[in-house]
Amino acid sequence: MEEPEYQVTRREPGFEIRRYAARMVAETVVSDRHPKAATAGFRRLANYLLGENEGRRTGSADEIGKPMTLLMGAPYVQISADNGQLLQFPLPRRLQQGSVPVPRDEKVLIRALRPRRVAVIRYTGVWTEPRFSLHLGQLQNALRASGLAWTGAPEWARYDPPWKPWFVRRNEIWLQLASESDADSSAATAASSDAAPADD
Repeated sequence: MEEPEYQVTRREPGFEIRRYAARMVAETVVSDRHPKAATAGFRRLANYLLGENEGRRTGSADEIGKPMTLLMGAPYVQISADNGQLLQFPLPRRLQQGSVPVPRDEKVLIRALRPRRVAVIRYTGVWTEPRFSLHLGQLQNALRASGLAWTGAPEWARYDPPWKPWFVRRNEIWLQLASESDADSSAATAASSDAAPADD
């Protein structure tokens, strides 16, 4: 599966720092905080990628308005928000903002993400809130020990389908760093939400 473009700029025991390039994502919010809410969001986004869209807004006459099938990329990202769970899939890198197919479902939105710098911890295992919270705590402690502050809610990134054996699944937690360079970072208290996404 295609992944968003990034560079690893620093490695420390227990985490690494990546700089992600600007990218496009398809996203949706599921207001229900039930553990299965993320599954509903996944289906909504998958339907969009599999052709539930109105095609391109620009291009040749044959392309405009014709539904497109897009390759599903990774990771599937889940973020706790005030109004529920925000779910995201990355869009293919080849697509520019004007060539992204228009969703038919008004609950699916297309958003351009700016370049950013994130701290990442990687782990294997099942998709449960206790495991998420355990590794989130490890990442936060490692950042504090390194004098790095973060901002915003933690992001739960999952790279594998649910039928893949749990012991080889690639899971990650991302925290956006508060500064653009290590030299500007401090050990100040991070303005961060520690809320864990609901299990799916």
